[in-house]
Amino acid sequence: MMRLIKGLCMLGFVLFLVACQSSQLGHDQTKTFAKMYPAELADVTQLEIRRGDGEVKMITDLQLIGNLFQKIRDLPFVPDEDQEGGVGFLYAVKIYEQSELTFTFTTNKINGYYYKSNEIVNSALEQLFKEDNSKNVTQDISMTGYVVKKEED
Repeated sequence: MMRLIKGLCMLGFVLFLVACQSSQLGHDQTKTFAKMYPAELADVTQLEIRRGDGEVKMITDLQLIGNLFQKIRDLPFVPDEDQEGGVGFLYAVKIYEQSELTFTFTTNKINGYYYKSNEIVNSALEQLFKEDNSKNVTQDISMTGYVVKKEED
């Protein structure tokens, strides 16, 4: 009886290890940004870039967006051995197709997985963030609200 219990415990432990390994499958290899993006980069119509200090810019100029993707699409993103995660980011990017959010990433995390810092990506985002404001780059974000229920007053 004791042998059976030990055997079942050992089997459970082995299954646990296999499950943990398979959940990491695919994340332990270098990938390009184009391979990680779930759609066509050419369909992107807007970027929201947030700098680590909180400042946000909306980019709608398709030429600026295309230039960014041209620089980073084929760059290798190397997984960080330490997947415990860090605090903060240099830039966080939200990618939109029309008004639909399709993808988000930071300079150190994509799809919930941490990658080593890539100076080319950091530099490209910094350059885009500093682009001339006359090219559809804005610093202020506005919000629109809707009244969905009105009571007496």
